[in-house]
Amino acid sequence: MPNTPNLENLALAVAAERAALENCRQENYEIFGKMMAYQDGRGPAPTVEEFVHWRNSIQQIIFEKNLDSGSMDL
Repeated sequence: MPNTPNLENLALAVAAERAALENCRQENYEIFGKMMAYQDGRGPAPTVEEFVHWRNSIQQIIFEKNLDSGSMDL
């Protein structure tokens, strides 16, 4: 029989990861919207910190997609 506390810990970790991913998606959406508004002359430019955060997040997403697809050259 599986160890119930380990399954509970795994479920909690999965839930935390999902929440973190959703938060990251929302942040990316907001920063991207800010970039588009700036390009259209409708708002200020994102800060350097926002842009770097967005860039790193997108790089991580691409890395994970490549990892999931099995197309990585390791």
